[in-house]
Amino acid sequence: MEFIAISGFMPAGSVLYDSSSVPKFEFGQHHKNTIKWSPLSRFVCLAGFGNLPGDMEIWDVYSLKQVGTCKVIKMNINKNNMNSLDQLLLVDGLQMEEG
Repeated sequence: MEFIAISGFMPAGSVLYDSSSVPKFEFGQHHKNTIKWSPLSRFVCLAGFGNLPGDMEIWDVYSLKQVGTCKVIKMNINKNNMNSLDQLLLVDGLQMEEG
């Protein structure tokens, strides 16, 4: 099982680790505080919400390439829409689903 950790002072670094906790890939340094995986773990969203500007990066974890970016202008989070990023990712106006 792979996992991602965001650590350090802003801009913080994000690193993908393998199941043995060995660093596998560095996403770079950015202003992010949120990690959200898609249901089948193919895509991951690294985002900056709350006191950060709302920038989102969508990464394909299989190829380790960034596949899209977008910016959230205003977002109201509640229990009903908390998992909306799990269901599908909106990237530059295109609907992107796992398949």
